Amino acid sequence: MIFWVRRMNQKFCIAFSMLLVTAQITAAQTTPPVSASKPADDNDGTDPTKPTSQLRLNYDHQDLTSGYATDFLSLEYNRPLGNGSWVLRPKVQIGALGGIGIESSLDVGDVSLKLTKVVARTSDYGIVGSLEVVAPTGSDRVGGGKWLVKPNLVYAIFLKGGHIFAPAIVHAVSIGGDAGRPPINLTTLDFYFVPHLANKKLFMTIDPAVNIDWQNRRQYGALAVTFGYKLGPMLGGRGQISIKPTVPIGRGAPFDWGVQLAVQLLGL
Repeated sequence: MIFWVRRMNQKFCIAFSMLLVTAQITAAQTTPPVSASKPADDNDGTDPTKPTSQLRLNYDHQDLTSGYATDFLSLEYNRPLGNGSWVLRPKVQIGALGGIGIESSLDVGDVSLKLTKVVARTSDYGIVGSLEVVAPTGSDRVGGGKWLVKPNLVYAIFLKGGHIFAPAIVHAVSIGGDAGRPPINLTTLDFYFVPHLANKKLFMTIDPAVNIDWQNRRQYGALAVTFGYKLGPMLGGRGQISIKPTVPIGRGAPFDWGVQLAVQLLGL
């Protein structure tokens, strides 16, 4: 009981701190620009309707409710095609699973390929669709063991002041793989928001989501907030770094908390 209370207090403190910092930065940095659209050399990748070439290295840590923890290194490359309305993104992972009595070691993770299409973009809204396929190439320790198909639809709204509200729906469903692993059938409702900041060196996203796990008959929420900094020109592109803590909301979540550290090169 004491452990449960401490864990809930930790999650509450993390969530409260994220919201407090978000409110302070947004209030201090927000200013009303003429348009939400960004020039190519200022595209930080936060607008889903304005794709840009991007090489990204992520480190993800997640504390699971089962007492284990996962750590993943992932490398992905976003490449606009044709007139820039199509984007192809391959992604590879290396991961580790740790816990009490378990020796943690790096193993090959799953690989995925995502194809995105910007269907429409006006001064008021944008529509983006994508389809991602995940292959179960990972080891038994860190791989999902299932072929996954993940269609996604985003409707972006460009608000006054240059802010972007882009709710999305994504559904992940398994279509084969290890018969010993349980099927996956998960719907996520994402309420992605990008505040416009006056300081051009900074960027932020606020990302609450609702997850419906049809297979396990449970629902849970999550809140992720990204804090990013633009490093400027480097290695033939534009460098950025970011940190994104995530906490669950409500019961039923399979994790206690998580954090992502990312390094990006845009405009390659």
